Amino acid sequence: MPARKKAPGRKRATKRRAPVRRTRSKRQGSPSPGVLVVLLLISLACLAVSVYMLIEEKRKGSETSEMERKLEEMKRISPDAEVFNLGDPEPKKKVVPTDVVKAKPLIPPHQTAPQPAPEPIEVDLKPMVRSTTQAPPAPRPPAPPSKPAAPPTPPESRTSDVVRRAERVVGPAPATQLDIAAWQIRLERHHFSMGTIDGDYGMRSRRAVTQFQKHHGLPVTGELDYETRYKLGMPGNPFQLYTVTDDDIRKIQPPPVTWLEKSKASYLGYHDGWEMLAEKFSSTESFLQKLNPGITEISAGTTITAPQLEPAMPLPKIDLIRIILPETTLLTYKNGKVMSCFPCSIAQDKNKRPAGRLEVKNRAPNPNYTFSPALFAEAAEAEGIEQRLIIPPGPNNPVGSAWIGLTLPGYGIHGTTEPTEISRTGSSGCFRLANWNATKLIHMVTVGVPVEIIE
Repeated sequence: MPARKKAPGRKRATKRRAPVRRTRSKRQGSPSPGVLVVLLLISLACLAVSVYMLIEEKRKGSETSEMERKLEEMKRISPDAEVFNLGDPEPKKKVVPTDVVKAKPLIPPHQTAPQPAPEPIEVDLKPMVRSTTQAPPAPRPPAPPSKPAAPPTPPESRTSDVVRRAERVVGPAPATQLDIAAWQIRLERHHFSMGTIDGDYGMRSRRAVTQFQKHHGLPVTGELDYETRYKLGMPGNPFQLYTVTDDDIRKIQPPPVTWLEKSKASYLGYHDGWEMLAEKFSSTESFLQKLNPGITEISAGTTITAPQLEPAMPLPKIDLIRIILPETTLLTYKNGKVMSCFPCSIAQDKNKRPAGRLEVKNRAPNPNYTFSPALFAEAAEAEGIEQRLIIPPGPNNPVGSAWIGLTLPGYGIHGTTEPTEISRTGSSGCFRLANWNATKLIHMVTVGVPVEIIE
């Protein structure tokens, strides 16, 4: 069979397969390399922040532990120190009461307690600085004022009882008899005397405080107010233990009663031990007995509680004495400044009171006394005395332990046998002081010093 010929112009259609592309297909959802780099950097940053936060947390924890440790140490060393709450933004301070240290008056071991016992004197015995973990910087001393100025007002509250040594400490206002006596002792050290230390804030004490205020630029109130106590300073420990000596006992020589008998004695001593000690410590016998209720007899070796009168201000040489008759007060001056203030007795008869300006004519410590029958007519007649008598010296001599004669004949400033009556009773014409104040004055005065009498 003949072969079939292909028709011309017709080609057989052939089905061509599409070429297979051998490219690697990408996974669905896989990030690109750039995204991976960003994510890596973010991860590293987060890791660094986490590490930093861990380090800071550890450091803060160690600091808190250290502060707590120091706080516990401070509490252990000084329970009254300032306390801070670590959790609060503001420190909270532990308020410490402003009461000062209470100190009971010194009582010797062999004495019994007072019945009833006097109230203790509330004064700081010693300024004290409480120790802390770190020593505070040394405080600067305050600059002296150019002119007298009132001290700062007392603070309403205090946050710490730490007292710096350079700061002035102000004692509390007196509330008991012993408190008053403590401030009387302080005034006595400044030579602003109330006559006798007795714990009684009466007329003589008010006059002494008034004069102190006047001449120290303070408000004149006559009271032991804050400004006055600030100026006086702390009394410290106002009392001491004193042991009676043989020399003290030798001064106990009871004086005779009559003038004739007195003129025959060699020394007009003390009546008893209490009188001797009262004059030694510028006090009253009753006050000393109250301080020492367990003691009935005074002898050598007896230990008592007594006022501490030292250290006292020095006694300068003065250039003026001024006696204020209405206030029965004697003031001494040096260069226009008051050096001392003493209560004094003046003549009971106003006609016998001198006035104007006198001068110191002479001075005699431990003087004798001339008894004149003309001045003591009744006593002279009763004892049959017709001539003058010389009375020996001694604390119970009629003019006491010191005599300062004035240019007015027969007049002078002298001591007394009755110190508790100074400025309360009148004299025959002279100016009487307590023996201890007359002794102070005779060491301050010289012949020729003017004496002004102010009516």
